[in-house]
Amino acid sequence: MIVEMHPAYLWDCPECGREKFERSIVVERSPETIAELREDLGIEQWEEGDFVMIPSQVTCDHCQLTFDTHDWRADAE
Repeated sequence: MIVEMHPAYLWDCPECGREKFERSIVVERSPETIAELREDLGIEQWEEGDFVMIPSQVTCDHCQLTFDTHDWRADAE
């Protein structure tokens, strides 16, 4: 049996400390827009993958608290 893997983000609940995973939001765009994004970002034709975004909020299923998220990649810009 083979399972399908999905992109996800790892986060730690600041309240209970549990390690959590949240599925990424896969960006659906037209083939033309994807081609423009690949060119703008310098992604080669042979490179594969999805364009993903982080969720704006996550909820811990243990302590039921919801937290805003921060994209660490934004700090590099």
